[in-house]
Amino acid sequence: MLSALLIPLLIAGSPRAQEGCAPHIVRGQVRSCVCALTPEDLGECCDGDETACSYIAGCLERDLGPSPAILPAVREDLAALAGPLDPADAEVALLAAVRTGRVEAVALLLARGVPAEAARERFGSALELAVGNPGPALELATLLLRAGADPNRRIGQLHPLVVATLRGDRELVRLLLQAGADPDAPSGHEGTTALMTAAARGDVEVIRVLLAAMPDPGRPSHGVTAAASLARRRGHEEAAALLEAAAAPAP
Repeated sequence: MLSALLIPLLIAGSPRAQEGCAPHIVRGQVRSCVCALTPEDLGECCDGDETACSYIAGCLERDLGPSPAILPAVREDLAALAGPLDPADAEVALLAAVRTGRVEAVALLLARGVPAEAARERFGSALELAVGNPGPALELATLLLRAGADPNRRIGQLHPLVVATLRGDRELVRLLLQAGADPDAPSGHEGTTALMTAAARGDVEVIRVLLAAMPDPGRPSHGVTAAASLARRRGHEEAAALLEAAAAPAP
């Protein structure tokens, strides 16, 4: 169970959600504040259900605005996406393709020079969408980071590294750290870090990855001692012991 510290960061009824926000995670699935697509919706579209594809495209238009590039991105119509596209439509296509997990479409759009930093205020950045994608998050994030996406850019409440930590995806966490993600970056109104998130979950494997990215884990600014206390309070003994050892002064 997630710490009560983290729950306010995930609910759609937060102040940020009322203003319009980036997709977030609900019960392990990525959800947009306005457009709540499910894996079933996406699967039906992948299977060629035009009604499902049109529904998804219409749903995304509520967040992204009308664009002729959304439906080809949702369908993963590579021929259409390789044709002429207005720069604004090309960015919308990239966001729609990332949101719906269309890896080949994302690769094509990035190869033709669509900025990996594409973002919309009510939708989030491409990388935020990628790390929250319930499907091919690692593949999408890899493509975007290689194309120059900033691993520390945040439009929604949660830093990409915190989202990856919430997923318990150590490979995604490692990828973001290798790309330069700040392990101490705060998220949400409480300033929760990835390490505090992993401690609250008792996720020993992710904690190991995060600690390995810290040259001096015992430095107070890393908050390792606080994370150890949180893990101990939550009953995560192995995680607490690991964090306490990391926080101990070198002999």
